Amino acid sequence: MSRVDIDTASVMRIAHDIAALAAAMDRVRQELEAVPVDPRLADRRQIAPRLARCRAAAAGAGSRLRELAQALEGAAVRYESADRRVSMMAESMNLGGTARDSKSGGPQSNSNSTSVRPKRM
Repeated sequence: MSRVDIDTASVMRIAHDIAALAAAMDRVRQELEAVPVDPRLADRRQIAPRLARCRAAAAGAGSRLRELAQALEGAAVRYESADRRVSMMAESMNLGGTARDSKSGGPQSNSNSTSVRPKRM
């Protein structure tokens, strides 16, 4: 079975970028709320309902982006924790290396080592 190795620093940077996009969507929603619409024109060509749908879409997108950023951050933290636990277990079992060693070209685990399969979410 092949090893799974995740660059958690990159995942955290991506999560931060996604959170910034969520904040941008919040600003878009706020700007849409500030658009002045003459009440006499609001119903013409469905301007008021269209603006309301745009505000709702921006709010929904911001919310989904925040959820995605939180999920990525949580997954990265859980992965790092699991990787540390597996490394400590491997060291305590004297398997000749750690999970981090295989990334850096260091000592490899012997044939008695176990592989960790990632959970499906």
